[in-house]
Amino acid sequence: MLRLAVVLAGLLVAGPLAAQTPERAKPGPPAGTVELAGFEPDAMSGLASVRLRSPWHEPTFVEGTDGRALRFDGYSTFVEGVLPERVSVPATLRFDLAVWSWPVARAGLVVLHGPPRIAVTLNRWGRLVATAETPDGVRQVVAPKPLTRGTWHSVALRIGAEGDVLDLYLDGARIGQSRGAAPAQLAGGVTLGRDATSGLAHGAYQRGVLNGALDRVRLTPGAVPTAALRTELPTRAADLRPSPRRFEDDPHRPRYHPMPPAGWTNEPHGLIRADGRWHLYYQANPNGPWWEHMQWGHLVSEDLARWEARKTALWPTPGFDRAGIWVGDVMPDRDGFRALYSGVNGQWAGVGMAETDGTDLGRFEKSADNPVIVETPPGYQDMRDPFVIRRKDDWLMLIGAGRAAPQVPTILTYSSPDMAAWTFEGELQMGAVERFGTYWELPKLLRLRDDRHALIVTTVKPHTPARTQYWIGDWDGRRFLPDDLVPRPLDLFGTHLAQSTHPLGDGRHAAIGIVPETARTTEERLEAGWIHGFSLARTIDLSEDGRHLVQRPAEAVQGLFGPPAWEARDVALDDRALRLGNGDASVARIELTIDPGDAHQIVVALRATADRREATRLRLFPVSRRIALDFSDSSASPTARSDSLWERYSDPEDGAISLTLFVDRSFVDGFMARGEAFAFRTFPTAPDANAVFLSALGGAARLVEARVATLVPAPNARTGGQK
Repeated sequence: MLRLAVVLAGLLVAGPLAAQTPERAKPGPPAGTVELAGFEPDAMSGLASVRLRSPWHEPTFVEGTDGRALRFDGYSTFVEGVLPERVSVPATLRFDLAVWSWPVARAGLVVLHGPPRIAVTLNRWGRLVATAETPDGVRQVVAPKPLTRGTWHSVALRIGAEGDVLDLYLDGARIGQSRGAAPAQLAGGVTLGRDATSGLAHGAYQRGVLNGALDRVRLTPGAVPTAALRTELPTRAADLRPSPRRFEDDPHRPRYHPMPPAGWTNEPHGLIRADGRWHLYYQANPNGPWWEHMQWGHLVSEDLARWEARKTALWPTPGFDRAGIWVGDVMPDRDGFRALYSGVNGQWAGVGMAETDGTDLGRFEKSADNPVIVETPPGYQDMRDPFVIRRKDDWLMLIGAGRAAPQVPTILTYSSPDMAAWTFEGELQMGAVERFGTYWELPKLLRLRDDRHALIVTTVKPHTPARTQYWIGDWDGRRFLPDDLVPRPLDLFGTHLAQSTHPLGDGRHAAIGIVPETARTTEERLEAGWIHGFSLARTIDLSEDGRHLVQRPAEAVQGLFGPPAWEARDVALDDRALRLGNGDASVARIELTIDPGDAHQIVVALRATADRREATRLRLFPVSRRIALDFSDSSASPTARSDSLWERYSDPEDGAISLTLFVDRSFVDGFMARGEAFAFRTFPTAPDANAVFLSALGGAARLVEARVATLVPAPNARTGGQK
């Protein structure tokens, strides 16, 4: 149970939770200590005017060091109260702490507001900090090294003992002290789990909230002996996985797409197969749904379909990457793996290296020689997102960049014999290709069948949506010779970006990209607790004619679904909408084969209400081979997008339209017969926006076959789960 013990007149207060926990023989608290057992709102009587703040979701409890502990979410959960009477000094503050991720700014653990103000906080590097306002100034103690994430720690702060203002202890050992005049007494407000002085990000998101758990918080009169400062802690790891219960009522949270457990998500990278599993890394702020203090999130899968989330694998530390760990790549090297990544210190970008011995791809150790590339070469405005390929005798790094004057996107190259010492080789030679944007991100060079290659970039231009594009061509180890100067879109609508890839050994590559959102407001994101997500895994292959890429859903993704729950064949289509399936199709796989006949337009309405006042429509024009993604009626929300996106598609010579759609609440992935693909987000507001309709306009068409399959639960798997 989370216990808050406050110095009172020897009174012991026990809440309902205490009665649910078996009695165990243990030493009692020191004289004068009062413990608050449980953390239910009606049992929080140890502090006056106590409030458990969790405005966006129900508070979460996890198994603590003595029953339950309160799980603070990193951006909104905290506790406020007032000491009911003044506490004389010396005094000892003690608590148990487990941390899931480092905060974006100083996070409060226990803050006594005073006056005088005394606080134990956690800084963005994972180090404990104790601070006290004293008659002769502010005193501070900073731990010499970070905590161990996911492990329970015992923390103690002795205040005013033996002439020291602060004595800070971790797991029974003193880790720092500050001498000076001590305050005479403690009084005033108390906050658990938040330091309000860390302020707000973007004017809305609290930066000073703990992402972890507290248990057995006690304030005891006198200087507790050193031998008593180490409490008995469990040997098991702290289970701090964000609770799936937080998202049970979220109509937009996907059921089967790969998803981080909470917070901000951006470009995936470093997809690799190792130790019999797939590992995917991604840009993450695990503390909340806003962009700040980027780290490497980590997902693991046996089959590319069912994913579990792990703790962050790489995070900023003081030095060249103090402002963020950005996109990178992971490669096998000797007996382990190396990661190369973009690091930012707030003024310039470089490239860092980190290693693991291969037994744990969830934690990389940074090189002492970082950065291995110090900064962007002169004449270029930016440099980011290294991608590494093996040549015969060395390694070649591609990194996205842009020329400074005039602003033109490009790819820079570096070579290295060992991935540690890198030599600038200049720009990648790729001929007079069309160069859209001011710089390129996330370059990739994929070897395909027949020794052909695909060069992939994501374009960046201010006030213009990003797009991921590619060229097919030849590669001689130094130059890329494209078949065409104009790139092709990797996603038909440009709503699926920055795919991370890994070769499968047969000319195909596994791939997963980001499917960003633009529709939700700040308040909606706060309530959701997450933003952005990933596409379904797919394979990338070269078409039979060698002219374009073909994308298909990964085989294991198909295995997420049972046999068709609804089927239809040889049905006439006209302007009367045909409903596909008999029930909820907001989580489903829909397979369609359509003979367009003389119809001018084929319309597939997804996430539709029965009257189709809300619906996201795919409009296919068979004669011109044009396809439109029409958001005009997708949502009644005033902030939802309402535009239409257009592109050309190709289908077999017989003119048939074949389409496979994976609908997963706000996520939709689509695959067409000749390998074109797309993924997008949609945010209907009506609870019954769960139907799919098919119609033909301007003529007659025929539904050759339709099948609707529903998701089946996978045994022993936690899609979107976490360890």
